[in-house]
Amino acid sequence: LDCGGFWTGAAGSLELIDVPCSRVVNRLGASESGLDVLKMCFNIERFLIPVLIAATLDGMLDDALAISRSRQSFGKPLANFQYVQEKIVKLYTVTQTVNALVESLLAKSQGYPDDNAALSLLKMIAVEDGFEAATRFFELCGTLGYMSSHPAQKLVRDLLALKSLGGTKELHKLTIFTELVKGFEDGKKSTQAA
Repeated sequence: LDCGGFWTGAAGSLELIDVPCSRVVNRLGASESGLDVLKMCFNIERFLIPVLIAATLDGMLDDALAISRSRQSFGKPLANFQYVQEKIVKLYTVTQTVNALVESLLAKSQGYPDDNAALSLLKMIAVEDGFEAATRFFELCGTLGYMSSHPAQKLVRDLLALKSLGGTKELHKLTIFTELVKGFEDGKKSTQAA
């Protein structure tokens, strides 16, 4: 299962040694469909991670707005400073972008996302841009954000963990490239047949 995206999952590594299994029972799915089941689980994982990230960032947005209005610098609310506004706008734009990509993928796939390139792109954007936006939220919290009791630290730590869960950025780039090559070759074959 080391290529199935599960090494970082709750199950950890699985090793089956001398496990009796009837050829008729104890099977998940149809015969010879084990890899399809793993792919389905991997797709669901790659889809849900961006949903979690968008929901987390959405909560951070409310907190960021409250912080920017209540804290002051040089006698003015932080919300008056353009560099603070930029941090909050980044939270908003990433949340909206990820939500729009999720909605688009769901509409395109009619409920079950299975487009490998689109799932990898969605997960990559959500993680990379989401972590950047969360870091800006962390900065907005100032030194309080560095305290282990502050929610900002846990949120950033959790988002950092999601970078590897469901596959690394490099794995997703490879998936996207493979799907592009496959699409190119399929297109080339269909034009040669015509």
